Amino acid sequence: MPVSELYSIVANPENGEIFTLLLIILLSFSYASFVWGNAKRLGNDLTTFQWGQVYTLGLVIFICGVTIFGKFIFPENAEALLALLRLEGILRYLTVNFQTIALAIIRALM
Repeated sequence: MPVSELYSIVANPENGEIFTLLLIILLSFSYASFVWGNAKRLGNDLTTFQWGQVYTLGLVIFICGVTIFGKFIFPENAEALLALLRLEGILRYLTVNFQTIALAIIRALM
């Protein structure tokens, strides 16, 4: 796949939102796994604060996954869910920042 095609895929706002949600899922899962793994490696139970972190990140992963699924199957409902949770502005801000960084990297590869 030429770099110009990759550039056009990432530059599309709908694809940018999906990539941003996938990045949020990846970062949330990796941090939750880090917290869980450190506690288990040391042979300790999770503290209440760590349980709160793991549950909160699990909720973030669930909402992002449902939104991605919704964008593929029912795009209007996914947008309505984001509007209901008042996350559309945050997602748009994160998407613009993600696209700026990703497109700068891709542009450097051209």
